Amino acid sequence: MWAVILTVCSMNNNIEWCVSQNVETGFASQVECNKILPNYTEILPDGRWKSVEYECLIPNSIRT
Repeated sequence: MWAVILTVCSMNNNIEWCVSQNVETGFASQVECNKILPNYTEILPDGRWKSVEYECLIPNSIRT
């Protein structure tokens, strides 16, 4: 099962930290998830984040 996952990063005392959360789940494939992704990338950030990224990933998976 694929999900749209939001990751935001910030800086505090020269240390970068990031947090992630699922924003929509239940996609049967990455292709299906990628179809909805442009809707999220148009949302303006609601804070002073260093970076804001929406990705289609399998929740709790490990990147290699």
